[in-house]
Amino acid sequence: MVVRVLQSYFGDRMKYSERYKRPVRPEHNVVKTHDFKLNESWKGHNKIVLIRHPEESIVSFWKLFFPKGNEDDWKRFSLEKLRYWEGFVKKWKMSKAPIFIYRRILSYPIPSFASIVETISRERVNMEKLREAIKKEAIRPLPNAHRGFEFMTDVFRMKAEEAALKYLNG
Repeated sequence: MVVRVLQSYFGDRMKYSERYKRPVRPEHNVVKTHDFKLNESWKGHNKIVLIRHPEESIVSFWKLFFPKGNEDDWKRFSLEKLRYWEGFVKKWKMSKAPIFIYRRILSYPIPSFASIVETISRERVNMEKLREAIKKEAIRPLPNAHRGFEFMTDVFRMKAEEAALKYLNG
């Protein structure tokens, strides 16, 4: 969704690549990566970091890669990935990279995308063009689909919320 809005806004000026799918070439000015090993530095590049709430992130990851997993697998996986999520957020907060919270982007798309555009392009935002790009993508808050997740436990939900409060505020 973020990439589609940026592509709509920048048009041909945006040269996009997904680092985990193909090599990044010099002409790429927007590169998506998940930084799974927490080892990417991106020195010399403009960067933004998009962070999802840990509960949403971890449930989404589980559904994508382990659709046939069981409850015991989920318990181990969820706590391991929560530690990973915390490491990811700590790393990028220490790097001083601009961080954007996915829920806030969806809740407040115009000021969020205006800030993203300014950050990555260092140019004044054309607000009319930005509104059109956002409208084209029909940005709206996501339903809490993860709330009905069959293996969700109060313990995990509480730990995820504690991590979100600790790392996503301020």
